[in-house]
Amino acid sequence: MAKLLNGILGGISGKIGSIVGATWRSVEYIRSLPKETDKPRTEQQLAQQAKFKFLHEFLSPFARFFTVGFRNIATHRTEMNVAFSINYQSALMGSHPNFEISYPHFVMSKGNLPNLCEPKVVLLSGAELELSWLNLRQPLATPDDQVTLLLYDAELKKAEGFIGGISRLAGSCRFAIHPNSVGRSLEVYVSVSSINRELVSDSLYLGRLNT
Repeated sequence: MAKLLNGILGGISGKIGSIVGATWRSVEYIRSLPKETDKPRTEQQLAQQAKFKFLHEFLSPFARFFTVGFRNIATHRTEMNVAFSINYQSALMGSHPNFEISYPHFVMSKGNLPNLCEPKVVLLSGAELELSWLNLRQPLATPDDQVTLLLYDAELKKAEGFIGGISRLAGSCRFAIHPNSVGRSLEVYVSVSSINRELVSDSLYLGRLNT
């Protein structure tokens, strides 16, 4: 049964015939119900479905990073949907069934805030790395901007790192690598957000770190 929200001029919640009404992020909308069919899917449709599944599974470990990295451009969409759309265009490579990710083109965040100036990452030991950068004046940048560090272990399909807690002013920080990832290759990314997270930088790929 469908319900009228806020009277006769309000939105619809529920199913009426072939349409369904719902509310998402305070936006009321209606959509058609999918048509049922017994027609088998074509090879092209199956390949596209596999492509979407591959990218969705790859992006899933980064959800908490996307929440900050895409929050300001996720208008009427989730941050994950934005990440999917951007990385579908930029990072997804290959053809069915051999899909792959171009790590230098993977995007964790997008915005106008300047990223760290000349960031570098070095391995101090098998289980700890150091991230350092220069403190130079840049438009929109402030000393209390917060650093995000992302490490991705492709073999384990695991993302780790931190979001905030280290300021731009600090100039460097250290991070303990998870024991399960020690001895493996890690893809390294950094980005910066304002302390209130209203501004964010484009993410930057720092390369592959062999631990």
